[in-house]
Amino acid sequence: MLSIIKSHSLRGMDTLDVRVEVTVSRGLPQCTIIGLPDKTVQEARDRVLTAIRETGYSFKLAKIIINLSPAELKKDGGKFDLPIALGILSACGAITPHHGTDTSVMGELSLSGEVRGVRGILAMLLGAKASGARRFIIPEENRDELCHITACELCFVSTLQEAVSCMEGRGTFEVYSPQPETDPTWDPDFSHLSIIQGQHMAKRAALIAAAGWHHILMYGPAGVGKTLLAHAIPGLVSPMQRHEILETTAIYNLFGWEEKGGWEDTHRPVREPHHSASDIAIIGGGSNPRPGEVSLAHNGILFLDEFQEFRIQVLNTLRQPLQEKRITIARASGCATFPAGFMLVCAMNSCPCGNYMDQASRCICSPWQIRKFYAKIAGPVLDRIDLQIPLMKSAGDTATLSEPCDCTGWKESLLNARDRQCRRYRNQPYPWNGRVPDSVMYQHVEVTGHIGYLLSEYRKAFSPSPRAVVSLIRTARTIADLDNADNVDERHILEAMQYRKLEEHIRLDQSLWK
Repeated sequence: MLSIIKSHSLRGMDTLDVRVEVTVSRGLPQCTIIGLPDKTVQEARDRVLTAIRETGYSFKLAKIIINLSPAELKKDGGKFDLPIALGILSACGAITPHHGTDTSVMGELSLSGEVRGVRGILAMLLGAKASGARRFIIPEENRDELCHITACELCFVSTLQEAVSCMEGRGTFEVYSPQPETDPTWDPDFSHLSIIQGQHMAKRAALIAAAGWHHILMYGPAGVGKTLLAHAIPGLVSPMQRHEILETTAIYNLFGWEEKGGWEDTHRPVREPHHSASDIAIIGGGSNPRPGEVSLAHNGILFLDEFQEFRIQVLNTLRQPLQEKRITIARASGCATFPAGFMLVCAMNSCPCGNYMDQASRCICSPWQIRKFYAKIAGPVLDRIDLQIPLMKSAGDTATLSEPCDCTGWKESLLNARDRQCRRYRNQPYPWNGRVPDSVMYQHVEVTGHIGYLLSEYRKAFSPSPRAVVSLIRTARTIADLDNADNVDERHILEAMQYRKLEEHIRLDQSLWK
């Protein structure tokens, strides 16, 4: 007799349908699992048969073949234990399923028949729901992780007996009703900005980056406040919406990590990897691909301090996630794709000794050393960073730590900019000037007249790439939103040009390369 139970697996963050096909026939007693199972799935044979006996179900010893389809997909983890057990009981005639292949089953079994939780179940349910699945039998241990999954019928089980009752139609399926989505309370935190001495241009750039989700790089002498300013940016970014919380929690749930808080935690994740991190640690990888820092920072901030100290191959791997907002990892077993929609915040010194551009100290680096220092940052990576801000330190700077700042004006501008973008891009999942597709953004910016002339002159003077010009227009659109202006005009374009200093500095300071 043949029994088919539906289940799911993951490749990266993509959910794949798996059919657990079980057949019981005459022959020497044995249980064989085929369909490219790993060691964990192969061991399910002993776990499942023992759990069936311990829970009181009996069946005649026979030849049992379990096929996990599709055969070319590698199967791993203990999530197939429960569907295998239900398949064996159904194929032996011990139970008569009321719910057929329209019900998906996932869960790990203990030897006593208890159903244990599954890692990555949130990502699997989100993908399965998108493909049309609506009814699931899942472990009770995963209840808290799935309390915000709506429009699905969920049956939470703690034992194999409960799963059998649910399959036979005696269990209760729960349906969570969607709650009206309300904007979380947002009170931007300007406390970090208020203690930074001077640096009005850098503070303005940080406000622009937070308002429009723009990547930002700050460079200057050591001790000028780059890291402190970078730590101020997370407090200026609006909290996560419900769909962003779902995505972020699914990534952390994928391998059982608990760095992300509960469902009420609307704070965006902030990742700060050390500059000695490898490319696999940053982008993810391994034989069984796991997400890296760029994915753990999805919907949040990736802060790379000492940016120039990261290995060249690590910096170059940032090209795809910065452009595509996702990362695809290719391995012999297949490709895994993880989301990577983060805001990149970088800080770096101005030279190896840290005193270049410092009017109070003398730089001891040779031009060749400075050239080698900046050569580590590839042009394509620099192109993708919207704001490149120098932080200067002068010998006569007498500002105090209690320097006053107009936080009221900043807060009003930030809230207005966020409201304008939400209304403008109301049909986009990520309504930020820095994240919407180019075609959508250009619908709200007229590159004609004086603006076209300014961009033409900018191209003649600096020969920027087309990507850099698009980045400039995105920044100008955010500046206009902060100024509460409906249209982008010349002053917004001119201000945006002031925020690409490092690119211009490398190209125009010819004395640096002699």
